[in-house]
Amino acid sequence: MCGGLLPAVVLLCLLPIMESERFTRALGRIEAAIDRLEQVAQAPVPDARLAALEERHRKLREGTGEALARLDRLIDLAATPTKEA
Repeated sequence: MCGGLLPAVVLLCLLPIMESERFTRALGRIEAAIDRLEQVAQAPVPDARLAALEERHRKLREGTGEALARLDRLIDLAATPTKEA
C-alpha cells in the first residue's frame, strides 16, 4: 500500500535524533503495523456481515427511490396550473 514510503519518511525525520538500534526497532514496528493494516484491508468481509450490509443498502435505495418519486409528484403538482373557478 505505502510501498515503503512511510518508513523512508520516518527514517529521514528520526535518524538525527534516535540511536541506530532504537531506530531500527521502531522502524521494524512501523513496517509490521503497515503489514497488518494491508492484511486487514485485503481480508474478505464475512458473508453474514456482507449480507446485512447489502440488505441495508437495498432498503436505503428503496427509501430513496420512494422519496424521489414523492418529490417528483409534488413538483408536478406545483408546476400544474390551477383552474380558476
